Amino acid sequence: MQTAATTTVRSGRANHMREFWQKPHLREALVVYTCALLVVIGTLVASRLIVVQRFERIEQRDMAQTLAVLRKSLLAQNTAVETLSRDYARWDDMYDYISTLDTEFENDNFSQQGLDEANVELVWLLDPSGKVVSTFQNDTAGDRYDHPVRPEMAKFLGSITPAIREIADQQGNLRLLTIDGALHVIAAHSILHSDRTGPSAGTLVFTRAIRDAEMQEISTAAQTPARLLLTSSIVSNTLTDLPPLARQLIDQPTSPRALMMGTSNVRMDGATRLNDINDQPLAVMTTHRDRDVIQSGLRGANSMVAIVALLIAIAVIAWHVYRRRLSASSAVARVNQARYRAVFERTPTGIVLFNHQSQVILDANLGAQRMFGAPLPLLQQHRVGSLFDSAIDSAPTPQGSSDQDDYLTAQIARTEGAPLDVEYAVVEIEPLGDNVRALIMRDISHRREAERRAQEHRHLLQHQATHDPLTGLPNRAYLEEHLPRLIDEVGRRGGSLAVFYIDCDHFKNINDTRGHHVGDEYLRSVGRRIRGTLAADDLVVRMGGDEFLVVTRQPTNEPVTETIATRLSTRLKETTQLGSAAYSMSASIGISVFPRDANNMSDLLRAADIALYEAKARGRDRYQLFDAAMNKRVHARLSLEQDLKLAVEQDAIDIHLQPLFDMRSGRIMSFEALARWNHRVHGPVPPLSFIPVAEASDLIVQLGENVLRAAARLIAQWQEAGLEPVPIAANVSAKQLQLSDLPDRILRIAKDFNIPPSLIGIELTESVAMHDSARHVEKAACVARSRHAHLGR
Repeated sequence: MQTAATTTVRSGRANHMREFWQKPHLREALVVYTCALLVVIGTLVASRLIVVQRFERIEQRDMAQTLAVLRKSLLAQNTAVETLSRDYARWDDMYDYISTLDTEFENDNFSQQGLDEANVELVWLLDPSGKVVSTFQNDTAGDRYDHPVRPEMAKFLGSITPAIREIADQQGNLRLLTIDGALHVIAAHSILHSDRTGPSAGTLVFTRAIRDAEMQEISTAAQTPARLLLTSSIVSNTLTDLPPLARQLIDQPTSPRALMMGTSNVRMDGATRLNDINDQPLAVMTTHRDRDVIQSGLRGANSMVAIVALLIAIAVIAWHVYRRRLSASSAVARVNQARYRAVFERTPTGIVLFNHQSQVILDANLGAQRMFGAPLPLLQQHRVGSLFDSAIDSAPTPQGSSDQDDYLTAQIARTEGAPLDVEYAVVEIEPLGDNVRALIMRDISHRREAERRAQEHRHLLQHQATHDPLTGLPNRAYLEEHLPRLIDEVGRRGGSLAVFYIDCDHFKNINDTRGHHVGDEYLRSVGRRIRGTLAADDLVVRMGGDEFLVVTRQPTNEPVTETIATRLSTRLKETTQLGSAAYSMSASIGISVFPRDANNMSDLLRAADIALYEAKARGRDRYQLFDAAMNKRVHARLSLEQDLKLAVEQDAIDIHLQPLFDMRSGRIMSFEALARWNHRVHGPVPPLSFIPVAEASDLIVQLGENVLRAAARLIAQWQEAGLEPVPIAANVSAKQLQLSDLPDRILRIAKDFNIPPSLIGIELTESVAMHDSARHVEKAACVARSRHAHLGR
């Protein structure tokens, strides 16, 4: 009985299964439901494998960028020390110090306060052979200061000297080493003169410790927490919270310099290895950040799965609807037709359907009607080609493509408004018959307008590159581009070019006394006056600073050139009102003429420059035509100026004393200190030869101070010898009187040599009488009264 019942149940189930599979809509439903479930599961798996992995890569890239920023921030510390080291190493005083080891220089530059302000931990100097000659150590985190350094530190410095010499004068590299258990950035530079000439006097080395304060700066700059771990602490396992990446970077020196790893779904760690100057692992810098991106990715993946599930559900519902409406296929066709018509009408792209043979317009959507500016009935009265300014190609694009490269451009001739720029393509709608084609158009008027603005912007950039932003005049780049063409044109057609090189005399006084804003306004005024003095086709260029250059086409006779120079000089000397003050300033002008003086641009400009130099040497406020003999004089004067500069720097100018007697008593009342120069090659040089050169080249200020110090030194020697000191007066030029701190300079010199200031007198030179003598004499009198000094004339 039981067996029979069981057999009956099984038979019933089999019958139900056969009936199920015999119903097509049930089989389709099972397939649809199974596919829907597989799609949801597949989406879930794909979102985890693809989307999450993509966000993982984004986080790793962000972490790599963060580590790069941390290295750059650390490199900025190195660069700061590098700049400081280079500035000290390219200094004449440092060049002298390496041979003298002057304690005064050390106190002024390498005291504890000075090193604290510069945030420098260690300074040492090597002679050319690599021997350590001087050392300074300053504990910027404490109060310790050693000079010289401790013996064990000196031994350590000696041991790394070869490596230091290898990195000397390197720039832009991260150079690290460990000193006293702290990480230091290091910079080393060869010691040269201020003008960067040699030979090298040795090597200057600066280091800066990277401690908590510096790491805080690095973290702030990178906007991320940063931690510095030395290799020694990593290897010794003294850290309880050692990141695994730090150990991996040290244990595997050949691994990538930077590593990053997600330790959980909420945090990602990153670390970068720092090598020392011998390219050995020295430290590891670590950071971490919250995994906001991956969390966002997970939320996005979950949302995507939910959306897919929703879409699948909608699709299943749509399938059921489709099954119910399958019998009403005609109604569905009408709905589809209406749908496609809506897309056709509402797309912003213009679409025109036309007969290829007759060119008659059959249909046009709203986008095309807007572009043509006409309704469909009016468009159907025209052939498609008549609506454009020029003939269009009605042949279909290759294979019906609508790629960007297959589009052609045309202009629509509209009855109202400006022509409209469009790009179009022709597509065959029914390639097997009927000859119906579609003209697809896109409005590109905005793109053309953007291209026009881009062209205007390029022209603006070209103008900015070739014109001076202060005066609006062409600049040197413009001159170098146009002057060769002018020379070539004049050379072919005949005639000549005159070049006027203009320098505003004593313009520096305006900047120093009134400020750069007044100086800038004055330069603009100079540019306007020069431009207004010349013809419209003459070229006016601002060369830089207070120098301008004029190029004019001239006949071959020189009087016209000199007339222009006179007119320019007169115009520039006119009083200019700048704010509440009026200014009048002269100009020096050097003139060269093509082809008389030179036949190319560089020689022509050089000739004008030489003529300008000659004009300034002859007292300024004049113009000077170039001649061949002038070249030799200028070179001789430049040679004398260079020798004089060297003599002043080496304090090789002697003083001779000229006594002043009391005619009644016969006693010597004072001496006048006269500067005398015994040239190392040419012997004695007359004062009338080198004093004007010193005044013209601003060497007179240093020369005058050297004479004052020599006079003070001599008075001090008299006092030490027990002799009654006699006042000594030194000549003071107009440029020295312009210095606001001249009284303090005299007082400082007297203090340096421990003599009364009243024993130092001043004599006014001829330059004072030539330049606003009353004002300068009054200032000199004030100087004398403030220091109880003697004033002579």
